[in-house]
Amino acid sequence: MGEYQLLFMLNSATLNRAKQKFIITGLMLCTPIGSLLMALQKYYGETIQERKQKDRKTLHELQLKEWKARLQFTELLPEEIESSLQKNRSKDDAEKIEALLNLPRNPSSTDKQDED
Repeated sequence: MGEYQLLFMLNSATLNRAKQKFIITGLMLCTPIGSLLMALQKYYGETIQERKQKDRKTLHELQLKEWKARLQFTELLPEEIESSLQKNRSKDDAEKIEALLNLPRNPSSTDKQDED
């Protein structure tokens, strides 16, 4: 065998041992953490995914209530504006009529003919 083939074999053997050590270390660390997560989920009675779905549903319901309230407000707003305009219009109309009635009257057309 050549030097390069021997070096490659040593590197691949070393690499395989490193992979095995990494896998064993990962299993040793992940198993307790996974068990801890499972215990916490049992304690709280729901998984993380269920909790996120519940939070999303609650947020959606809250946004829906807010949207309905805004929609109701925008439906009532034009009616309120129109009614207030009608109230103000009737007051303005009454004031204009009073002002017109208080103006001096024009001479009638028969009076003008008599003067000519």
